[in-house]
Amino acid sequence: MVLATQPVVAGLTLPARFQPGMWEIIGAATPDAGRRLPAYSWGTAADGVHVTDFSGSRSRLASEIEAETVPRQVVVSPFFVDFAVRAVVGVVDCHRDFEHLRYRASPRSADLFPEA
Repeated sequence: MVLATQPVVAGLTLPARFQPGMWEIIGAATPDAGRRLPAYSWGTAADGVHVTDFSGSRSRLASEIEAETVPRQVVVSPFFVDFAVRAVVGVVDCHRDFEHLRYRASPRSADLFPEA
């Protein structure tokens, strides 16, 4: 099952490519909110680095370790994500600009903001 595999490309993006006819739908499933939704960081050392959950509804000051390990929140063009996926499967040439979209395990929202 595809949902049981490790992601290859990951990035926070906008819904522009999720329009009818843009991508072929190969299946549907109820998402598991705790499975992969990352936490993000924002702010500066001078003003205080914060961590926030995926939805942006919960935020707090980051610990020193979190400030170094939780990725910054960056929105990527959906067209760039599309090209990165095409590069992974060999439809277009790989480019080093796609490397930041390769999936890397990072702290999850569910780990940093457990349900109270």
